[in-house]
Amino acid sequence: MSADINKMWFSALELALIGQAGIIDIPRSERRAGEKARSLGWEERHVLGKGGKGGVKKEYQPPRDTLLIIHKFLEENPGYFVKEKGVSEEMPQLKAHPPQPLAKPLPTLNDFVFVPRYDVRGSAGHGSIIHSEQIVDHLAFRADWVKNTLGVTEKDLVLISVKGDSMEPTIGNEDLILVNIQEHRIEENAIYVLQHDGALLVKRIQRKMDGSVIIKSDNLLYEQEVLDSSKAEALRVLGRVVWFGRKI
Repeated sequence: MSADINKMWFSALELALIGQAGIIDIPRSERRAGEKARSLGWEERHVLGKGGKGGVKKEYQPPRDTLLIIHKFLEENPGYFVKEKGVSEEMPQLKAHPPQPLAKPLPTLNDFVFVPRYDVRGSAGHGSIIHSEQIVDHLAFRADWVKNTLGVTEKDLVLISVKGDSMEPTIGNEDLILVNIQEHRIEENAIYVLQHDGALLVKRIQRKMDGSVIIKSDNLLYEQEVLDSSKAEALRVLGRVVWFGRKI
């Protein structure tokens, strides 16, 4: 995502404006939006800015699942309201032209699935040892995209980071990969997460008729590795890479 949602805070007025868009269940008046935020136990802080008593106003931070929905909406509607230096201003056109009903309903929380990101790194290099399998957070994906484009269910997906450059230019160091852990069938030109000798690898693999396996890198600076049939038996295919994301 282009912004750190953990830094997103909203005044009661902004929450009411978001409520008017119909993307979350929040009252459409400033007073009632603030009351609901407090009743739900949302985090709050006091900041300098217009609209508060003595030049100080309250801001609230919804829980992460709600923040994800708001963040996506504001990315798609960057002119909805302005946040600058901690001071929010209602856009002039909002006052002149109240929000009109949308032809297509905006997504709700039920339109997303949340995929766990594990604290492990698959090496696109010489191999990274697995140190931890703790879930550190979750990322949201559109449920219809997961079902129709990937053709899988969310319970079969995990996210891990990549370490190393052996799969460049396809996948780079620190890229985030989405892995289908139910896909163990080896296909040509597919990329897999492998476990071999205690290391986690992100590679292409080719199985030969004699039972041996060729482990390939996309970076031509890395030589391919051939495992004979006895060593290939110890190779575990943990899943197939179906998507990746990276910083720009």
